[in-house]
Amino acid sequence: MKKVVILGAGILGLYTAYRLAKENYDVTLLEKSDFLGGALRSYHIDGYDIEQFYHHFFTIDNELVELFKELGLEDKILFNYATNGFYHKGRIYPLLMPSDLIGFRPLSLTGKFQLGLLMARIKLLKNPKELDRYTAKEWITKVAGKYVYENLFKVLLRSKFGENHEKASAAWFVERINLRSHVDKNGEKLGYLKGGFSQLIEILKNKLIQNKGEIIMKASVNEIAVKGNKAIYVKYNNKKTDCDYVISSIPPFILTNLIKFPERYEIRLNQLEYQPAICVLIGLDRKVTEKFYWVNIMKDSNSFGAMVEHTNLIPAELYNGTNIAYLASYVEKSSRLMRAPEEEVFKRYFQDLTRLFPHITLKNVKWFRVSRDFNTGLIYKKGIASLIPEVQTPIRNVFIGGMFNSYPERSVAKSVQLGGEIVEKILNIGIPPSL
Repeated sequence: MKKVVILGAGILGLYTAYRLAKENYDVTLLEKSDFLGGALRSYHIDGYDIEQFYHHFFTIDNELVELFKELGLEDKILFNYATNGFYHKGRIYPLLMPSDLIGFRPLSLTGKFQLGLLMARIKLLKNPKELDRYTAKEWITKVAGKYVYENLFKVLLRSKFGENHEKASAAWFVERINLRSHVDKNGEKLGYLKGGFSQLIEILKNKLIQNKGEIIMKASVNEIAVKGNKAIYVKYNNKKTDCDYVISSIPPFILTNLIKFPERYEIRLNQLEYQPAICVLIGLDRKVTEKFYWVNIMKDSNSFGAMVEHTNLIPAELYNGTNIAYLASYVEKSSRLMRAPEEEVFKRYFQDLTRLFPHITLKNVKWFRVSRDFNTGLIYKKGIASLIPEVQTPIRNVFIGGMFNSYPERSVAKSVQLGGEIVEKILNIGIPPSL
Protein backbone atom coordinates (compact mmCIF):
# COMPACT_ATOMS: atom_id res chain seq x y z
CA MET A 1 0.00 0.00 0.00
CA LYS A 2 1.22 3.49 -0.87
CA LYS A 3 1.65 5.71 2.19
CA VAL A 4 0.12 9.19 2.11
CA VAL A 5 0.67 11.78 4.85
CA ILE A 6 -1.74 14.72 4.85
CA LEU A 7 -1.09 17.92 6.79
CA GLY A 8 -4.18 19.72 8.03
CA ALA A 9 -7.67 18.32 8.69
CA GLY A 10 -9.72 21.09 7.15
CA ILE A 11 -12.20 20.16 4.44
CA LEU A 12 -9.48 19.66 1.80
CA GLY A 13 -7.42 17.42 4.08
CA LEU A 14 -10.44 15.37 5.15
CA TYR A 15 -11.73 15.02 1.61
CA THR A 16 -8.41 13.91 0.09
CA ALA A 17 -7.87 11.52 3.01
CA TYR A 18 -11.32 9.99 2.46
CA ARG A 19 -10.84 9.63 -1.30
CA LEU A 20 -7.37 8.05 -1.08
CA ALA A 21 -8.25 5.71 1.79
CA LYS A 22 -11.20 4.50 -0.31
CA GLU A 23 -8.65 3.69 -3.05
CA ASN A 24 -6.68 1.55 -0.56
CA TYR A 25 -3.91 4.04 0.14
CA ASP A 26 -2.41 3.98 3.63
CA VAL A 27 -3.48 7.44 4.89
CA THR A 28 -2.30 9.36 7.94
CA LEU A 29 -4.01 12.70 8.55
CA LEU A 30 -2.16 15.09 10.87
CA GLU A 31 -3.97 17.95 12.60
CA LYS A 32 -2.21 20.36 14.97
CA SER A 33 -5.37 21.39 16.86
CA ASP A 34 -7.83 19.32 18.87
CA PHE A 35 -10.70 19.67 16.33
CA LEU A 36 -11.43 18.73 12.72
CA GLY A 37 -12.78 20.92 9.96
CA GLY A 38 -10.53 23.98 10.12
CA ALA A 39 -12.55 27.07 9.16
CA LEU A 40 -15.61 24.82 8.76
CA ARG A 41 -15.73 24.04 12.48
CA SER A 42 -19.11 24.45 14.20
CA TYR A 43 -20.49 25.35 17.60
CA HIS A 44 -23.07 23.10 19.23
CA ILE A 45 -25.68 25.33 20.86
CA ASP A 46 -29.09 24.38 22.32
CA GLY A 47 -29.17 21.09 20.41
CA TYR A 48 -28.15 22.38 16.96
CA ASP A 49 -24.89 23.02 15.12
CA ILE A 50 -23.93 26.35 13.57
CA GLU A 51 -20.62 27.19 11.87
CA GLN A 52 -18.14 29.54 13.53
CA PHE A 53 -17.73 31.39 10.22
CA TYR A 54 -20.57 31.82 7.69
CA HIS A 55 -20.69 29.31 4.83
CA HIS A 56 -22.85 28.57 1.81
CA PHE A 57 -22.44 27.17 -1.70
CA PHE A 58 -23.71 27.98 -5.18
CA THR A 59 -25.89 26.22 -7.73
CA ILE A 60 -22.82 25.85 -9.98
CA ASP A 61 -20.81 23.94 -7.31
CA ASN A 62 -21.45 20.57 -8.94
CA GLU A 63 -18.53 18.64 -7.39
CA LEU A 64 -19.59 19.59 -3.87
CA VAL A 65 -23.23 18.68 -4.54
CA GLU A 66 -22.12 15.31 -5.97
CA LEU A 67 -20.07 14.71 -2.82
CA PHE A 68 -23.13 15.38 -0.66
CA LYS A 69 -25.07 12.83 -2.71
CA GLU A 70 -22.24 10.29 -2.49
CA LEU A 71 -22.21 10.61 1.30
CA GLY A 72 -25.97 10.25 1.67
CA LEU A 73 -26.62 13.94 2.36
CA GLU A 74 -28.75 14.63 -0.70
CA ASP A 75 -31.92 15.16 1.35
CA LYS A 76 -30.07 17.75 3.47
CA ILE A 77 -29.35 20.10 0.55
CA LEU A 78 -31.29 23.36 0.73
CA PHE A 79 -31.29 26.00 -2.00
CA ASN A 80 -32.96 29.29 -1.17
CA TYR A 81 -32.88 32.79 -2.56
CA ALA A 82 -30.66 35.25 -0.70
CA THR A 83 -31.22 38.98 -0.85
CA ASN A 84 -28.14 41.17 -0.49
CA GLY A 85 -28.09 44.87 0.28
CA PHE A 86 -26.12 47.96 1.24
CA TYR A 87 -26.72 49.79 4.52
CA HIS A 88 -26.59 53.56 4.03
CA LYS A 89 -27.86 56.24 6.44
CA GLY A 90 -30.44 54.11 8.18
CA ARG A 91 -31.71 52.17 5.16
CA ILE A 92 -30.76 49.03 3.25
CA TYR A 93 -30.68 49.25 -0.53
CA PRO A 94 -30.66 46.14 -2.74
CA LEU A 95 -28.39 46.17 -5.78
CA LEU A 96 -29.13 42.93 -7.60
CA MET A 97 -30.62 44.02 -10.89
CA PRO A 98 -29.90 47.04 -13.13
CA SER A 99 -33.33 48.39 -12.16
CA ASP A 100 -32.15 48.63 -8.52
CA LEU A 101 -29.80 51.43 -9.56
CA ILE A 102 -32.74 53.82 -9.86
CA GLY A 103 -33.41 53.88 -6.14
CA PHE A 104 -29.82 53.29 -4.98
CA ARG A 105 -29.31 56.41 -2.87
CA PRO A 106 -25.68 55.80 -1.82
CA LEU A 107 -24.74 57.10 -5.30
CA SER A 108 -25.67 60.27 -7.16
CA LEU A 109 -27.35 60.13 -10.56
CA THR A 110 -23.98 60.61 -12.26
CA GLY A 111 -22.44 57.94 -10.01
CA LYS A 112 -25.17 55.46 -10.97
CA PHE A 113 -24.47 56.08 -14.64
CA GLN A 114 -20.73 55.57 -14.08
CA LEU A 115 -21.39 52.36 -12.13
CA GLY A 116 -23.56 51.11 -14.98
CA LEU A 117 -20.73 51.75 -17.42
CA LEU A 118 -18.30 49.91 -15.15
CA MET A 119 -20.55 46.82 -14.96
CA ALA A 120 -21.00 46.86 -18.73
CA ARG A 121 -17.23 47.06 -19.17
CA ILE A 122 -16.77 44.07 -16.86
CA LYS A 123 -19.20 41.97 -18.92
CA LEU A 124 -17.23 42.74 -22.09
CA LEU A 125 -13.86 41.67 -20.66
CA LYS A 126 -12.60 38.48 -22.28
CA ASN A 127 -9.53 37.94 -20.10
CA PRO A 128 -9.83 39.58 -16.65
CA LYS A 129 -6.40 38.30 -15.59
CA GLU A 130 -4.84 40.90 -17.89
CA LEU A 131 -5.92 43.46 -15.28
CA ASP A 132 -3.70 41.89 -12.62
CA ARG A 133 -1.10 44.59 -13.22
CA TYR A 134 -3.51 47.16 -11.76
CA THR A 135 -4.97 47.53 -8.31
CA ALA A 136 -8.74 47.55 -8.07
CA LYS A 137 -8.54 51.18 -6.99
CA GLU A 138 -6.52 52.15 -10.05
CA TRP A 139 -8.77 50.34 -12.52
CA ILE A 140 -12.13 51.34 -10.98
CA THR A 141 -11.02 54.98 -10.79
CA LYS A 142 -9.85 54.86 -14.41
CA VAL A 143 -13.08 53.32 -15.73
CA ALA A 144 -15.78 54.72 -13.42
CA GLY A 145 -14.13 57.68 -11.75
CA LYS A 146 -12.98 58.53 -8.25
CA TYR A 147 -16.51 59.21 -6.98
CA VAL A 148 -17.75 55.64 -7.57
CA TYR A 149 -14.62 54.20 -6.02
CA GLU A 150 -14.73 56.39 -2.90
CA ASN A 151 -18.47 56.08 -2.31
CA LEU A 152 -19.00 52.40 -3.08
CA PHE A 153 -16.06 50.15 -3.75
CA LYS A 154 -13.60 51.58 -1.25
CA VAL A 155 -15.94 50.68 1.59
CA LEU A 156 -16.52 47.19 0.18
CA LEU A 157 -12.82 46.55 -0.36
CA ARG A 158 -12.05 47.82 3.13
CA SER A 159 -14.57 45.39 4.60
CA LYS A 160 -12.88 42.57 2.67
CA PHE A 161 -9.22 43.47 3.18
CA GLY A 162 -9.11 45.96 6.06
CA GLU A 163 -6.10 48.26 5.83
CA ASN A 164 -4.85 46.22 2.85
CA HIS A 165 -7.77 47.32 0.65
CA GLU A 166 -5.60 49.42 -1.68
CA LYS A 167 -3.51 46.33 -2.53
CA ALA A 168 -6.45 44.41 -4.04
CA SER A 169 -5.99 43.21 -7.62
CA ALA A 170 -8.25 44.55 -10.37
CA ALA A 171 -8.27 41.06 -11.89
CA TRP A 172 -9.51 39.57 -8.63
CA PHE A 173 -12.13 42.33 -8.35
CA VAL A 174 -13.54 41.60 -11.82
CA GLU A 175 -13.51 37.82 -11.37
CA ARG A 176 -15.20 38.14 -7.98
CA ILE A 177 -17.94 40.30 -9.54
CA ASN A 178 -18.43 37.67 -12.25
CA LEU A 179 -18.57 34.90 -9.64
CA ARG A 180 -21.44 36.64 -7.83
CA SER A 181 -23.41 37.59 -10.94
CA HIS A 182 -25.77 34.57 -10.97
CA VAL A 183 -28.80 36.53 -9.79
CA ASP A 184 -32.32 37.25 -10.91
CA LYS A 185 -35.15 39.42 -9.62
CA ASN A 186 -35.55 37.13 -6.59
CA GLY A 187 -31.92 37.40 -5.57
CA GLU A 188 -29.00 34.98 -5.57
CA LYS A 189 -29.70 31.29 -5.07
CA LEU A 190 -27.44 29.88 -2.35
CA GLY A 191 -27.10 26.41 -0.88
CA TYR A 192 -26.66 25.12 2.64
CA LEU A 193 -26.80 21.76 4.41
CA LYS A 194 -29.84 21.37 6.64
CA GLY A 195 -28.33 20.60 10.03
CA GLY A 196 -25.01 22.24 9.20
CA PHE A 197 -21.67 21.35 7.61
CA SER A 198 -20.63 19.49 10.76
CA GLN A 199 -22.39 16.48 9.21
CA LEU A 200 -19.99 16.56 6.27
CA ILE A 201 -16.98 16.62 8.59
CA GLU A 202 -18.33 13.79 10.74
CA ILE A 203 -19.14 11.53 7.78
CA LEU A 204 -15.75 12.11 6.12
CA LYS A 205 -14.04 11.30 9.42
CA ASN A 206 -16.04 8.09 9.89
CA LYS A 207 -15.54 6.97 6.29
CA LEU A 208 -11.80 7.54 6.63
CA ILE A 209 -11.61 5.45 9.78
CA GLN A 210 -13.76 2.71 8.20
CA ASN A 211 -11.23 2.53 5.38
CA LYS A 212 -8.40 2.13 7.92
CA GLY A 213 -7.16 5.69 7.66
CA GLU A 214 -5.49 7.23 10.71
CA ILE A 215 -6.21 10.65 12.23
CA ILE A 216 -3.69 12.09 14.66
CA MET A 217 -4.77 15.18 16.59
CA LYS A 218 -2.43 17.67 18.26
CA ALA A 219 0.23 16.64 15.77
CA SER A 220 3.10 19.09 15.57
CA VAL A 221 5.00 18.57 12.30
CA ASN A 222 8.73 19.08 12.74
CA GLU A 223 10.16 18.26 9.30
CA ILE A 224 9.47 16.90 5.83
CA ALA A 225 12.68 15.26 4.63
CA VAL A 226 13.53 15.33 0.92
CA LYS A 227 16.01 13.19 -0.97
CA GLY A 228 16.47 13.16 -4.73
CA ASN A 229 13.54 15.55 -5.31
CA LYS A 230 11.24 13.29 -3.35
CA ALA A 231 9.81 13.52 0.17
CA ILE A 232 10.92 10.40 2.05
CA TYR A 233 9.50 10.91 5.52
CA VAL A 234 7.50 13.26 7.70
CA LYS A 235 8.54 13.92 11.27
CA TYR A 236 5.80 14.91 13.72
CA ASN A 237 5.75 14.96 17.53
CA ASN A 238 9.39 13.85 17.13
CA LYS A 239 8.30 10.62 15.42
CA LYS A 240 9.12 9.66 11.83
CA THR A 241 6.77 8.13 9.30
CA ASP A 242 7.87 7.14 5.82
CA CYS A 243 5.77 8.43 2.93
CA ASP A 244 5.15 7.93 -0.75
CA TYR A 245 3.13 11.16 -1.03
CA VAL A 246 2.64 14.28 1.04
CA ILE A 247 -0.41 16.54 0.76
CA SER A 248 -0.30 19.86 2.59
CA SER A 249 -3.25 22.17 3.22
CA ILE A 250 -1.43 24.32 5.77
CA PRO A 251 -0.41 27.92 4.99
CA PRO A 252 2.66 28.06 2.70
CA PHE A 253 4.64 30.29 5.08
CA ILE A 254 4.43 27.45 7.61
CA LEU A 255 5.14 24.73 5.06
CA THR A 256 8.32 26.43 3.82
CA ASN A 257 9.76 26.10 7.33
CA LEU A 258 9.25 22.33 7.19
CA ILE A 259 10.52 21.40 3.73
CA LYS A 260 13.27 22.63 1.43
CA PHE A 261 11.77 23.83 -1.85
CA PRO A 262 13.75 25.35 -4.73
CA GLU A 263 14.57 28.95 -3.80
CA ARG A 264 12.48 30.69 -6.47
CA TYR A 265 9.43 28.59 -5.61
CA GLU A 266 9.82 29.26 -1.90
CA ILE A 267 10.07 33.01 -2.52
CA ARG A 268 6.88 32.83 -4.57
CA LEU A 269 4.99 30.97 -1.84
CA ASN A 270 6.16 33.37 0.84
CA GLN A 271 4.76 36.33 -1.10
CA LEU A 272 1.24 35.07 -0.39
CA GLU A 273 -0.12 37.23 2.42
CA TYR A 274 -2.79 36.36 4.95
CA GLN A 275 -4.93 38.54 7.15
CA PRO A 276 -6.89 37.82 10.33
CA ALA A 277 -10.65 37.77 10.62
CA ILE A 278 -13.09 38.27 13.47
CA CYS A 279 -16.59 36.86 13.35
CA VAL A 280 -19.08 37.59 16.13
CA LEU A 281 -21.97 35.14 16.01
CA ILE A 282 -25.17 36.19 17.79
CA GLY A 283 -28.39 34.32 18.57
CA LEU A 284 -31.38 36.67 18.90
CA ASP A 285 -35.05 36.38 19.74
CA ARG A 286 -35.97 38.61 16.80
CA LYS A 287 -34.82 39.46 13.28
CA VAL A 288 -32.29 42.19 12.54
CA THR A 289 -33.75 42.70 9.05
CA GLU A 290 -36.87 41.25 7.50
CA LYS A 291 -35.32 39.71 4.39
CA PHE A 292 -31.65 40.53 3.84
CA TYR A 293 -29.13 37.70 4.07
CA TRP A 294 -26.01 39.77 3.43
CA VAL A 295 -25.75 43.46 4.30
CA ASN A 296 -22.66 45.46 3.33
CA ILE A 297 -22.12 48.31 5.77
CA MET A 298 -21.42 51.58 3.94
CA LYS A 299 -19.85 53.17 7.00
CA ASP A 300 -16.08 53.36 7.47
CA SER A 301 -16.24 53.85 11.23
CA ASN A 302 -18.11 50.59 11.86
CA SER A 303 -16.24 47.72 13.54
CA PHE A 304 -17.66 45.15 11.10
CA GLY A 305 -17.97 45.45 7.34
CA ALA A 306 -20.76 42.96 6.74
CA MET A 307 -23.67 41.43 8.58
CA VAL A 308 -24.75 37.97 7.44
CA GLU A 309 -28.21 37.12 8.77
CA HIS A 310 -28.09 33.35 8.47
CA THR A 311 -31.75 32.79 9.31
CA ASN A 312 -32.83 34.95 6.38
CA LEU A 313 -31.45 32.11 4.23
CA ILE A 314 -32.17 29.10 6.45
CA PRO A 315 -35.40 29.05 8.51
CA ALA A 316 -35.04 29.95 12.20
CA GLU A 317 -37.29 26.97 13.01
CA LEU A 318 -34.27 24.74 12.47
CA TYR A 319 -32.58 26.58 15.36
CA ASN A 320 -35.38 26.43 17.94
CA GLY A 321 -36.73 29.73 16.64
CA THR A 322 -33.44 31.56 17.23
CA ASN A 323 -32.47 34.22 14.70
CA ILE A 324 -28.76 33.97 13.92
CA ALA A 325 -26.50 36.72 12.57
CA TYR A 326 -22.76 36.99 11.88
CA LEU A 327 -20.90 40.29 12.26
CA ALA A 328 -17.74 39.90 10.18
CA SER A 329 -14.58 41.90 9.67
CA TYR A 330 -10.97 41.57 8.53
CA VAL A 331 -8.43 43.26 10.76
CA GLU A 332 -4.71 43.86 11.07
CA LYS A 333 -2.55 41.25 12.81
CA SER A 334 -1.64 43.92 15.34
CA SER A 335 -5.29 44.63 16.20
CA ARG A 336 -5.82 44.35 19.95
CA LEU A 337 -9.24 42.81 19.24
CA MET A 338 -7.46 39.64 18.07
CA ARG A 339 -6.29 39.14 21.66
CA ALA A 340 -8.92 40.96 23.70
CA PRO A 341 -11.38 39.05 25.91
CA GLU A 342 -14.42 37.77 24.02
CA GLU A 343 -16.78 39.91 26.11
CA GLU A 344 -14.94 43.04 25.00
CA VAL A 345 -15.07 42.08 21.33
CA PHE A 346 -18.77 41.26 21.55
CA LYS A 347 -19.52 44.56 23.30
CA ARG A 348 -17.70 46.56 20.62
CA TYR A 349 -19.42 44.86 17.70
CA PHE A 350 -22.83 44.74 19.34
CA GLN A 351 -22.75 48.45 20.12
CA ASP A 352 -22.18 49.15 16.44
CA LEU A 353 -25.00 46.77 15.52
CA THR A 354 -27.45 48.60 17.80
CA ARG A 355 -26.39 51.96 16.36
CA LEU A 356 -27.28 50.71 12.90
CA PHE A 357 -30.40 48.81 13.99
CA PRO A 358 -31.79 50.50 17.14
CA HIS A 359 -34.63 47.99 17.52
CA ILE A 360 -32.03 45.39 18.59
CA THR A 361 -31.09 45.60 22.28
CA LEU A 362 -29.14 43.45 24.71
CA LYS A 363 -32.43 41.96 25.90
CA ASN A 364 -32.80 40.31 22.49
CA VAL A 365 -29.52 38.40 22.81
CA LYS A 366 -29.92 34.71 23.66
CA TRP A 367 -26.22 33.84 23.26
CA PHE A 368 -23.07 34.95 21.44
CA ARG A 369 -19.78 33.45 20.33
CA VAL A 370 -16.57 35.13 19.11
CA SER A 371 -14.32 33.44 16.54
CA ARG A 372 -10.89 34.70 15.50
CA ASP A 373 -8.33 33.34 13.09
CA PHE A 374 -5.01 34.87 12.08
CA ASN A 375 -4.92 33.07 8.71
CA THR A 376 -8.52 33.25 7.52
CA GLY A 377 -8.20 35.54 4.50
CA LEU A 378 -5.76 35.58 1.61
CA ILE A 379 -4.98 39.09 0.40
CA TYR A 380 -5.74 38.98 -3.32
CA LYS A 381 -3.25 41.74 -4.07
CA LYS A 382 -2.03 43.13 -7.39
CA GLY A 383 0.01 40.43 -9.14
CA ILE A 384 -1.81 37.61 -7.34
CA ALA A 385 -2.47 35.66 -10.56
CA SER A 386 1.25 34.96 -10.97
CA LEU A 387 1.58 33.86 -7.35
CA ILE A 388 -1.26 31.35 -7.07
CA PRO A 389 0.51 27.94 -7.07
CA GLU A 390 -0.57 24.76 -8.80
CA VAL A 391 -1.39 21.73 -6.64
CA GLN A 392 1.78 19.98 -7.88
CA THR A 393 4.95 21.37 -6.29
CA PRO A 394 8.49 21.12 -7.75
CA ILE A 395 9.02 18.16 -5.41
CA ARG A 396 7.41 15.38 -7.39
CA ASN A 397 5.45 13.64 -4.61
CA VAL A 398 4.41 16.74 -2.65
CA PHE A 399 1.06 18.41 -3.35
CA ILE A 400 -0.54 21.49 -1.85
CA GLY A 401 -4.08 22.80 -1.67
CA GLY A 402 -5.93 25.38 0.39
CA MET A 403 -7.10 28.96 0.35
CA PHE A 404 -3.70 29.95 -1.03
CA ASN A 405 -4.57 28.43 -4.41
CA SER A 406 -8.30 29.08 -4.25
CA TYR A 407 -9.05 31.83 -6.73
CA PRO A 408 -10.93 34.13 -7.03
CA GLU A 409 -12.40 33.14 -3.67
CA ARG A 410 -11.96 30.45 -1.06
CA SER A 411 -14.94 28.18 -0.37
CA VAL A 412 -15.91 24.68 0.68
CA ALA A 413 -16.62 23.85 -2.95
CA LYS A 414 -13.22 25.10 -4.10
CA SER A 415 -11.50 22.98 -1.44
CA VAL A 416 -13.32 19.90 -2.72
CA GLN A 417 -12.39 20.79 -6.31
CA LEU A 418 -8.70 21.23 -5.44
CA GLY A 419 -8.74 18.07 -3.35
CA GLY A 420 -10.18 16.14 -6.28
CA GLU A 421 -7.46 17.53 -8.55
CA ILE A 422 -4.75 16.34 -6.13
CA VAL A 423 -6.31 12.89 -5.80
CA GLU A 424 -6.55 12.44 -9.57
CA LYS A 425 -2.88 13.39 -10.00
CA ILE A 426 -1.82 10.84 -7.38
CA LEU A 427 -4.04 8.11 -8.85
CA ASN A 428 -2.63 8.74 -12.34
CA ILE A 429 1.05 8.72 -11.34
CA GLY A 430 2.72 5.75 -12.96
CA ILE A 431 -0.04 5.18 -15.51
CA PRO A 432 1.59 5.20 -18.97
CA PRO A 433 0.19 7.65 -21.53
CA SER A 434 -2.15 6.29 -24.20
CA LEU A 435 -0.42 5.28 -27.40
